[in-house]
Amino acid sequence: MGSFSIRKYRKKDYAAVCHLFAEGTMEHFPAACLYVLKAPRVYVTLLLLFASMLLGTKSYILSFTCLAAILAGGWWVINSKFHNYVIEIQREDLQDTETTYMVRSNSCFWVAESDGKVVGMVAAQPSEESEDEMVLKRLCVGRDHRRKGIAKALCLKIYVPLEWAAMGSFSIRKYRKKDYAAVCHLFAEGTMEHFPAACLYVLKAPRVYVTLLLLFASMLLGTKSYILSFTCLAAILAGGWWVINSKYHHYVIQIQREDLQDIEKTYMVRSNSCFWVAESDGKVVGMVAAQPSEESEDEMVLKRLCVGRDHRRKGIAKALCLKVIGFAKECGYKAVCLETDIIQYSAQKLYQRIGFEKYHLEVHQGLFGKCTTFSSLYYKYTVTNS
Repeated sequence: MGSFSIRKYRKKDYAAVCHLFAEGTMEHFPAACLYVLKAPRVYVTLLLLFASMLLGTKSYILSFTCLAAILAGGWWVINSKFHNYVIEIQREDLQDTETTYMVRSNSCFWVAESDGKVVGMVAAQPSEESEDEMVLKRLCVGRDHRRKGIAKALCLKIYVPLEWAAMGSFSIRKYRKKDYAAVCHLFAEGTMEHFPAACLYVLKAPRVYVTLLLLFASMLLGTKSYILSFTCLAAILAGGWWVINSKYHHYVIQIQREDLQDIEKTYMVRSNSCFWVAESDGKVVGMVAAQPSEESEDEMVLKRLCVGRDHRRKGIAKALCLKVIGFAKECGYKAVCLETDIIQYSAQKLYQRIGFEKYHLEVHQGLFGKCTTFSSLYYKYTVTNS
C-alpha cells in the first residue's frame, strides 16, 4: 500500500471527510460545463439562437453579447447544481456517518490516511434494489495523493476480485488457413462499428461546431431563409459523413490487403510473432496478433484485437490480451505495446484494467486531424519476470 493505510471511519474524521467530498465533487464542475456545451442539442440550440439574434439585430456584437449572457447563465445553473448536491449529501448520509454506515454489520465507511491526514474515503451499503448486491459510494481521493494506488486499494477493501476470470465456453488457438474468411469479416465488422462514434466525436469537436455555427449564421444572414440555410448545413453534414465513412472503408481494405492478405506468412512463420483466434461452438468469435515492435527490440506489439459483438462481456478480449502478454514473456520481451483510437472507450477501459498504461497521444495528421483533434492513444504493459 505504500505510504498510506486504510482504516474505519472515526468521529474526528468528519471535517476532513466533508472537505474531501466537497473538493472532489466541485473539481468536476469545469468538465461538466464542457460536456454540456458539447451536447449536440445544446450547441444546435445556441446556433439557432445566435442566428435568430443576428437576423433580428443585424449586429454581431449584440448577438455575441447575448450569447455570452446565455452561457454565463448556464455556467451559474451548473455551478448551483454542484453546490446544492454537495450540501444535500452533507446533510444526508455524511451528516452522521457513524449512524448511516457504522452501526450495521453489512455497511461500513473507510478512510485512507497518509502522514496522519485523511486523503481518501469510500463507503459501502447494501443495495436497495437487490439483496445480492452491495453499493460502493463516496469514493474520493485528494488531488495531491492520486496515482499512488489509494483509490484502487479503497475499492478492493469492498470487493477483492479474482486475479483472472475463468475462460468459460470458449477456447483460444493459433490461426489456421480455414479461418481466413471469418477473420476478415470479424475485422471489417469490428472496425466499421466505430463509424457512428467517430461521426459523433467529430461533430462534438469545438472547431467543427463553431465553424458550422458561423457558416449557418452567414448563410442565414445572406439568404434570410431558414430552409435554404438548413439545407446547406445538411449538405455539409452529409459530405462530412461520406468522408468519414470512406476513411473507415479504405482502412479496412488497406489492412485486408496488407498483413491480413497472408496471415500465415505475416505472423506464423517467425517464432516471435503469432496470430490467435478465439473459438466458441466451432465458430471464430475473436482474434488477436502479436509482432515485434519496429521501434524497440524489447517491445512486442499487440495488434488486430477484435471480438464479435454477440460474444462480448465474456472475458474473451481479456483472455486474448493475456495470451499476447504470456507470449511476449516467453519470447523474452520486456513490454507489450498497442495503439487504439480515442473513440474506442471500452477498449481503453479493458487495457487499463489489465494493467496497460497510456504513454502517448498523437493527433492524426492532415486537415482532418487538426480540425477534429481525432487522436490515437498508445498503451504499454510492462512484462514482469515473476
